[in-house]
Amino acid sequence: MDNNQSTQKSEVIKPISVFVKEGSQYPWNKKIPFTVTIKSNIIAGPVYVNTTVNAGKFMPSQRIINHISKGIYKLKFKYIPHEQGTIRYTFTVSATTPRTNYADSYSSYLTINKNLVRTPITSGFLTYELAIGIVILILVVLLLFNLRKGLYHLKNSIIPNLVNKQVSRGI
Repeated sequence: MDNNQSTQKSEVIKPISVFVKEGSQYPWNKKIPFTVTIKSNIIAGPVYVNTTVNAGKFMPSQRIINHISKGIYKLKFKYIPHEQGTIRYTFTVSATTPRTNYADSYSSYLTINKNLVRTPITSGFLTYELAIGIVILILVVLLLFNLRKGLYHLKNSIIPNLVNKQVSRGI
């Protein structure tokens, strides 16, 4: 017997597979983006992608693909937290062919704190918060600069012109 044959593992190719990637939470609306990747080794249709979660909700909660061929498909979902705690979520993909149905699922957990922020806090979330802070600071500086400029213009142009017009009319 060949030694290579006895030690080789046969790789099982699933007809349909699901992979999930969590994105960085948005600080302005607390939503967490998810990218669901479906790898299909079959031709099927329709294909249902359902979400289940024990708290909060996914938008959309279900997606339907009318027909898939062999290949990779990516779908976007957003999770909206409603309460703190450990959140269990599941993405289930089911595909229908003329002969049979296939399914695969992916489950994981999120931890949400009392401020509805995912913990541990990701670097992407901190970058978003920093960018928002910088934009607000720039807007405040521009507002103060324009307010100062406007007050200067009001004091040195508009008010003297109004006073001169009123004096010339004899008021």
